[in-house]
Amino acid sequence: MLAKNKDGYLKCVDLIVKVYPHLTDKVIFCGFLQRQDKFEGIDPVKHEFNGLDQHYLITDSEGNITNVTESLNTELGLNSKFFNYTDSIFQQMISLEKICVDIFDPEQIDAMELEGAKLNVDTRNILTSIDLEQLAAEEIIEVKSSLT
Repeated sequence: MLAKNKDGYLKCVDLIVKVYPHLTDKVIFCGFLQRQDKFEGIDPVKHEFNGLDQHYLITDSEGNITNVTESLNTELGLNSKFFNYTDSIFQQMISLEKICVDIFDPEQIDAMELEGAKLNVDTRNILTSIDLEQLAAEEIIEVKSSLT
């Protein structure tokens, strides 16, 4: 299971739920989240992709990025604050297609569904799509140094 940590990044967690039935009509659920160090339970990658770094992001049904792993911040400059959307900036959601123009190409989709595909990701122009006021000065410098 994926959860968002306090910094806004995706983390893998286990959800442990205990059920406590009562003699009355009540049932009490008690849940615990246990942090995992790595992503488990995800299908292994194809042999030709072994050795490549794996990063995860989540999109909505229209391809707008909603969550990313912290490694995407260090590797591509995708800070989690870019994806903290509010109603006022709902129109400015960042599409996966903005950083990976070939992602919705029918041939690429077929390749990804069958055996996987390497796609080019370009985040150099992402800062033009976000409100920089949501980032601290240090975060802006960090993001600019990671943009590819």
